[in-house]
Amino acid sequence: MKYKILYIEDNPDNMTLVKRALEARGYEFLWAPNGLQGIEIVEAQHPDVILLDINLPDIDGYEVARRLR
Repeated sequence: MKYKILYIEDNPDNMTLVKRALEARGYEFLWAPNGLQGIEIVEAQHPDVILLDINLPDIDGYEVARRLR
């Protein structure tokens, strides 16, 4: 089974680093550049794990976590 990991991060350098590390270990990598898109991806893709930045351009990570609960 290939686990899906969603990374909600607005910094492209951080995203690239984490993407390379996770894909090298065989995980399916999903990425959202902001909180609202992250929520949409969760609803559509149902990832197994979510890595969530706190400082996002639209809604902060705390609000994303509240909405996903």
